[in-house]
Parts: sequence; C-alpha cells; structure tokens
Amino acid sequence: MDITTESGCSFFVTYATFRISDSFSHYKLVSTGEYTGAADPCIEWCPTNKVLNRCKCEGSCADPTCTESCSSTPTCVCPDGFLMDGEHCIPRENCTCFIEEAENGQGVVLTVFQRRVDSSVDFFLYWDDYKDTFGDVDGNFWLGNDKLAALTSQTQYELRIDFVSKSGEHYYAKYSSFSVGNEATNYLLSVSGYDSSSTVVK
Repeated sequence: MDITTESGCSFFVTYATFRISDSFSHYKLVSTGEYTGAADPCIEWCPTNKVLNRCKCEGSCADPTCTESCSSTPTCVCPDGFLMDGEHCIPRENCTCFIEEAENGQGVVLTVFQRRVDSSVDFFLYWDDYKDTFGDVDGNFWLGNDKLAALTSQTQYELRIDFVSKSGEHYYAKYSSFSVGNEATNYLLSVSGYDSSSTVVK
C-alpha cells in the first residue's frame, strides 16, 4: 500500500498475507501477515493492545466507568473489552475488579468482594492496605476500598453476607441497598433495607 499522510509524508507498507471478514463483521481487515515497509518516520505506532481512535472512553481496573470524549487528533486508546491497569491495556476479565461470579442458586450472579475462610491471611491491617486488593481470590480475599467505591457508584447494589458456624451451619443476611463512598468520605459504608427472609436475626 502507498500512503500519504495529511502532513504530506509518503510511505509504503507491504504485508505477506491479509484477510477480510464477512458481511456480518462489515468486511473489516482482521488479519495481516508479516509487515515490511518504510512507515516508521511517518507513523507513531500504538503500544500493545491499543488502537488509534479519535474518541476516547478508557476505563481502568480500579474504575471501569468512563465518559467518552472525542477530538480531531487520533490517539492510542484501549479497544472495547479492554481496561487500563496502570500504564497497560489489558482484557477486562484479567482485572481483579472482576473478581468472582458465583451462582447463588436463584439465578442471580454475586460478586464476591471479601472472603475469610481461615487465619492464613492477616486482616488486621492498615488504611493503605485496605485501599487495595490483598489475599488470594480463591481463598482469603479483600477486593479493596477504591475498587468497591468505583463499583458501587455505578448503580444500586444489594449486599449479601454469608456465614458458616463452627458446626457447619450456613446463614446469610441480605440488604437491598449497599454502597461504599470514596476516600474523601473515608470510604463511608451505607447499608439499608434489611431483608426479613434472611436466615440471620438482625
């Protein structure tokens, strides 16, 4: 391909192979072979996983929400399905803010943000420790106050607390409204709407 940019810089690129998708995908160029050419002086390449776009709506693992903004100058941004983790652009499912989704037996998906199963992880920690994630997602675990604040600011969430007694009996307490404020509010916990069908006496 011979290309001339808006600034007048001319170059060529050659690919060994290429593939175009079908009409369902709007005939997108989805695959190219090995690249050769002379584009480097004219083009600023995007980092891994990023694409060039005039509009930017880039959430992060800590705060997956975003507000779209557009400009006349294209920039390198995360594509749909990716979030920023520090300076890197990674798939949403690789973010620790999407911790674990477990069916509760009633067709409702629960997001687990804290689990304590034994004393192998110390939960007697400091303010900065609780701001971030710690522990093991498959065992003793804490999601992090910053992620909880970002998550619960998006919409109304219910809270369910599950307990297991020393004798192995299972209980739960459920509330219809639950949120955590940001650090400016000292991560203010707001809980209301106790569900009388819970198996724990309030």
